Amino acid sequence: AENPKMRKLPDDERLISQYLLIYDGEDLYDFVDRDFQHSFVALNLNVHSANEIAAVLERIRGYLSEHIGESVKWEIAGVGRLFADMEDLLIAGQVYSLWGALALIFVFILFFLRSLPAAVLCMIPNLSPIFLIFVIMGSTGIWLDMATAMIASVAIGIAVDDTLHVYHGFQQRMKSGASPVLALLRTYRSAGRAVVTTTVILSAQFMILTASDFIPTRNVGLLTTVGLIAALLFDLLLLPALLIVFHGPNSPVARWFSGPERPQEDASAAQLDEPDPVLDAFYWTVERKVALVNEIMSGKFSSKEAAHEYALPEAEVDKWLAAAKRGIRHAFDNQPLASQRADDKVRPLVKACRQLQAENRALKARQQD
Repeated sequence: AENPKMRKLPDDERLISQYLLIYDGEDLYDFVDRDFQHSFVALNLNVHSANEIAAVLERIRGYLSEHIGESVKWEIAGVGRLFADMEDLLIAGQVYSLWGALALIFVFILFFLRSLPAAVLCMIPNLSPIFLIFVIMGSTGIWLDMATAMIASVAIGIAVDDTLHVYHGFQQRMKSGASPVLALLRTYRSAGRAVVTTTVILSAQFMILTASDFIPTRNVGLLTTVGLIAALLFDLLLLPALLIVFHGPNSPVARWFSGPERPQEDASAAQLDEPDPVLDAFYWTVERKVALVNEIMSGKFSSKEAAHEYALPEAEVDKWLAAAKRGIRHAFDNQPLASQRADDKVRPLVKACRQLQAENRALKARQQD
């Protein structure tokens, strides 16, 4: 059997020369340079994942440091180390790019909204899809590679657009005097449709990539679609809840942000400075006007309260109420309102016709005389 003690270089230079003579040839220079100053040790390991390769490299470094120290200058190289280092650099780049994208988006939102609490509020729905993407990657075993490393930054870049649409619509309607709930309803009617439409179109485009046979392309399509749909759900469910928490009339957070209550005279002056509400003609259809007038006439609201609740000009509400009362009064008359208006138009014509007939009779009488 082989003696393990013989697995070492001899101390005699003549024996070393004999070894070199025996192994002379081109194969020798695969492990040593021609000046015999640098040697190369090749290891073939049955290790595949980047984490396992990194662990083996750490064990080798520990062994070399313990048994060789500084007596020989050594370095680990090869495809295995390249793969392990590339994975570490990829993860570090993912973290740096993600934090850089978040910081840049936060700065732009802060510049656009001119409010630190609003910028922080808009960032919360954009962080949730990123967390969901990484959870799905970990639970389904999708590896972080060059393709999947870009998904988080792409998802947050698209999601922030929907968030700004919803928040800006809500903010503009709040400034016009609408209540928080009504402002959200009108925002859903306008910006909500655009947000849903864009998300459906983009998701359908990325879903096409899931039909690819190339696994990284398939993973990019799947995860990006999940991120876009998650961003839509968080913008339509989480963001409105946060807006009510921060802007609701009974919210302690809203009172904390608004500070101490102002004196009555200051509040009255602030109300005078507020812009007059603007009528949304597209929203206020005939059916909605009738429903609002019914609420006023049933005693649920006064005209002033209804105007404040639905962010309407009070004069416009009074006009609708007066028109409804006129319609009811004419409905109880003998003739319908449309028939009465027709009679009002026909009556002068009948009078003129009768006058012409009388003049014609008088003219014929004079002609006969």
